[in-house]
Amino acid sequence: MNAPDTEKKKNVNAGHRQRMRSRFLAGGLNGFQHHEILELLLYYSIPRRDTNKIAHNLMERYHSFSGVFEADQNDLMQIDGISESTAVFLKLIPEVCRAYLMSKQDDPTKHVHRKELKELLASRFVGVVNEEAHILCLDAQMRVIGIEKVGDGESNSVNLKIRSIVEIALRTRCSHIILAHNHPHGNTQPSSADLFVTRRLQKILQQLDVRLEDHYIVGEKVVSLRDMGYFDSMM
Repeated sequence: MNAPDTEKKKNVNAGHRQRMRSRFLAGGLNGFQHHEILELLLYYSIPRRDTNKIAHNLMERYHSFSGVFEADQNDLMQIDGISESTAVFLKLIPEVCRAYLMSKQDDPTKHVHRKELKELLASRFVGVVNEEAHILCLDAQMRVIGIEKVGDGESNSVNLKIRSIVEIALRTRCSHIILAHNHPHGNTQPSSADLFVTRRLQKILQQLDVRLEDHYIVGEKVVSLRDMGYFDSMM
């Protein structure tokens, strides 16, 4: 390719990028396909390459928009055009989303309502690819006084640290605790292990005069074990 051809290609790419930015500024991401969103994002990490092609390659390899951000960093770097810096950039996106959503819910004086609670719990697990367990500590007026991670594991299991929950309950002097964990593959049906640990934690917290208010599972939706009737059988 001679110098004029190279310059022409640069001008075409620059014009396309500006049109994409203008389109976003005019209407947000409405109407953007997933590969176009990736293409736009990659502008800010890859300044001099055709990010449209890279975006298509990412979607082809990981089959879904979410799959790109949940991919292993080293695996991302196998894609032509994805450097270590760009892989880190992509892994940063869901973490930033999670921090943003959590900050909107971060009001310790606020009473917890059911809909807002589900939104709060959903925000804790944005982009999380392995199972994790978190607890919400609430005072007697059902205000959140603390949210802490109490277990992590693999894609289909979590190691819940009961002792840590007891220590947190004593430290925060809470009156109620809500347990939540995620099912990364989306299925929100509780397993026998989920029910066992709920019963065990409920009995232990009763000895501390702390009520296990509920156990939520976050997957393709957020479900409550209490609403599903499981707590009735534990009484």
